[in-house]
Amino acid sequence: LRAGEKLAAANEGQLLVVKVITNSEYQRVNRAQAYSALQEIKQKIADYDIHSVPADAIIRFAPSHADGILETVREEHIDLLLVGWSTLRTSDRVYLNPALDEIVQHAQCDVGVLHGRLPELLDEVTVSTAGGPHASEALKYGEALAISDDGEITALNIIQGAATPEKNNTAKVSLSQAISKTRSPEHFIHKIAPANNVTEGILSESQDADLLLMGASHRGLMDEAVFAGIPFTVAQSR
Repeated sequence: LRAGEKLAAANEGQLLVVKVITNSEYQRVNRAQAYSALQEIKQKIADYDIHSVPADAIIRFAPSHADGILETVREEHIDLLLVGWSTLRTSDRVYLNPALDEIVQHAQCDVGVLHGRLPELLDEVTVSTAGGPHASEALKYGEALAISDDGEITALNIIQGAATPEKNNTAKVSLSQAISKTRSPEHFIHKIAPANNVTEGILSESQDADLLLMGASHRGLMDEAVFAGIPFTVAQSR
């Protein structure tokens, strides 16, 4: 709710909170219970004192949670969808909840997957980017969140291995091009850091940040063609 309010306010938008009741749950939920669930969400909005943007809530009935969210995105013409991080665990590994990956892959809008709790104030926001197609979008959202709290925002590029002059120059150009597409390029701190391992470098350089943003492919958080699965690995490590 807090992240949604900040981002909506930065873009003069509005906030919509969605609760999906699936078909299997529908058999156990009567009209009065659905109404009660709606009022509970509206009370949470009131408890968080969301007043800087118009905020509302809806209950959605659908075959699955992913279907309900994706249908809402289409019908309500959503620009940005925020969902919580969700994983499943077996005896030998942890993997992304398939429903979450389905949402990331098929939502007809930008999707932000939130891991952990957003602090009341964001004094320092770090956006890690390798200059991919989603770099500018991640920087724009980071900018909106940081500026709303008068915080600092750092654009981070990790160089894997030795920081040769050629690699440094490529990283500088990549960061500058991505930052130039934001509203206030002058607000960004440019940071280029070498590391033997990209994941370890991101974790090390962002350890003091209140929020870390990373871009992922529209094909999903597990798409190893982008970042080699780094967003998933970093999120699991924080």
